[in-house]
Amino acid sequence: WRLVTLPQHFFFFTKNSMRVLLEQHGLEMVHFEHPWKYVPLSLMTYQLRRAHILLPSPKFFNHIGFFVNLFDLMRVVARKR
Repeated sequence: WRLVTLPQHFFFFTKNSMRVLLEQHGLEMVHFEHPWKYVPLSLMTYQLRRAHILLPSPKFFNHIGFFVNLFDLMRVVARKR
C-alpha cells in the first residue's frame, strides 16, 4: 500500500484484531465498517504515473472522480463495558 511508511504506519488491523485490541482495554466494539471514499481521477492518474504507467497528465482530471471502497479505511465505534 502506497501510504505504509515506517515509523508512522507499523500495523495492519483486521476487524478481529481491532476487536481484540479494544477488549484488552475494556472496550467493546459496537460498530465496524469500511467506508467508501471519493477519489479524484487526478489522484488515480498521479499514483499510476508514479508507478511508471504512462497516462495523461493529472491536471486534465481535476474535477472527475469516483466513489471507491478499497477496504483501506475502517470506522470503528466502541464503548466502555
